[in-house]
Amino acid sequence: MITFRRLLGFLRPYRRSVIASLVFASLAMVMTVAIPWLVGRTVDVVTPPDTDRSAILPLALAIVGAGILRLGLTVVRRLIAGKVSVRSSSTYGSASTGTCRGSSSVSSTPNRPDS
Repeated sequence: MITFRRLLGFLRPYRRSVIASLVFASLAMVMTVAIPWLVGRTVDVVTPPDTDRSAILPLALAIVGAGILRLGLTVVRRLIAGKVSVRSSSTYGSASTGTCRGSSSVSSTPNRPDS
């Protein structure tokens, strides 16, 4: 839990973007659940043989609309999350990994005794 709180501290300057990303992700999940529900409603309309099938077209359009909306929400969320990732890595960069840029832990000359 301490590590998680520490990571949240790194994201503090990007609070609005992180919250927006969570909102878009939540809305995309609502659309993900809505699609099978709408398909079930469509099947219920089609299943009885002697029923009025005029409700099929609006349900089919709702399924397509929910799919497109889910796609749009997911793309926006990923764009926001990507921007936060790039900005936070450029801000914290090597400080979070404990290394310096341009340094390497591998020596360029092997350790061999002089012969």
